[in-house]
Amino acid sequence: MKSWLPVVAMVVGACLPQASAFTFLVRYSVMIMLFMSFLGVVPRWDLLRVSHLWLLIANVLVAVTGYLVVSLWSTEYALLAFLTGIMPTAAVAPVIAGLLSAPVGYVTLALLLSNVGMALAIPFLLPLLGIEGVGLTTAELVGPVMITVMMPMLLSQAIRVWLPSLKTWFLRGSELTFWLFISNVVIAMAKASDYLQHESNASLLELLWVALIVVAITTSNFGLGYFLEKKGFRQASSIALGRKNTMFGVWVAVTFLPASAALGPIAYVITHNLWHSLLIGRKNPDAA
Repeated sequence: MKSWLPVVAMVVGACLPQASAFTFLVRYSVMIMLFMSFLGVVPRWDLLRVSHLWLLIANVLVAVTGYLVVSLWSTEYALLAFLTGIMPTAAVAPVIAGLLSAPVGYVTLALLLSNVGMALAIPFLLPLLGIEGVGLTTAELVGPVMITVMMPMLLSQAIRVWLPSLKTWFLRGSELTFWLFISNVVIAMAKASDYLQHESNASLLELLWVALIVVAITTSNFGLGYFLEKKGFRQASSIALGRKNTMFGVWVAVTFLPASAALGPIAYVITHNLWHSLLIGRKNPDAA
């Protein structure tokens, strides 16, 4: 049943648009989730593989390609495509890797590299692509994004090295990461529901186009990730590129970008959760 909770959370959020009032909590939830994930990371560079670099490159290429292609049709949804593609690896990705018997160490290192790499890339790619409608400078975005990612990383590593007993205490509450994720799914879907009801002028056809864009990006991420590695690491690579930190994307959208951009990360909540719910259910029927 647990593997289907994200789907239940999506339904609950869609029915409770009032929960969008808690969107401001998303950033702090992301920081806590990253902190808990990084707490278990021991920087072992012997785990580093060439595909970790390819994953970073693919992450950027999917975002830039999505933006350039969709911009031929709509600049508004091109920004949505960019944000959907550029999102880093999700804090819950190592958990998913464990459930699917994929190499957790590989995914954990990818998580660290991806979140730092994309936090650095986003502020510079936006102006480089000449993206309009973004009311902030590169300097204004770098600070908050890097704080959101780097503060949990540095704090977790300091505790891991100098206060191992405190690390053990924190890890006893590792289940918190999953429930924060579920609560964030509710908030994200509530935000989408509220936006569609009160702010969006998008027609049903336009929403269908958004869905197709997100499905295309989701398929590209999981597919590219799978084929960037050899047998034994393919599932882990697929998770690292396909399992996105959608709450990070929602935070960037609601904080810095036009509101419509949030539809990309929110729709991605549906696509990657449905895919992994299916895989987890097939791998471990008891968990479903």
